[in-house]
Amino acid sequence: MAVSSLNAQQPKPSVIWRDSRGVVHNHGPFVRERDTKPRPPRSLDGITLTADQQSRLQNLNTQFATAIRGHDQRRKALGLSAFDSPTKMAIQTTQQKLFSDVRGVLTPAQRVIFDRNQSQRKAYLEQRKIDIAAQRILGAQRAGPVLP
Repeated sequence: MAVSSLNAQQPKPSVIWRDSRGVVHNHGPFVRERDTKPRPPRSLDGITLTADQQSRLQNLNTQFATAIRGHDQRRKALGLSAFDSPTKMAIQTTQQKLFSDVRGVLTPAQRVIFDRNQSQRKAYLEQRKIDIAAQRILGAQRAGPVLP
């Protein structure tokens, strides 16, 4: 018994992609554009760590998380916004210290990969800021003039 082409179920198109953590995503036909854009590599992508390096980095990560929680608690106690300049500066300083400490744990060959991943991530975030600003401008233009 032959099935006519009219009755045959056509599979819905889907988008299958792998994020920087290696997780496979399978979306239906309605996918937001940002979900299909490639993400930058994580800082340690492509780096094989020894057991000693893993434990040292885990300790650094714990110290970093504790420091960030401290910044957040101080910010909340002062009633400041998460985007307040002193809070952002403190977090950025803590991040810079973490990255320099991580570089100290890595071998010279691993540092090259780490630095490349960091520069790609920085370029991605800068481009994202530009894209978001452009979307806001276009959204404001579409909305038209603000009436008094």
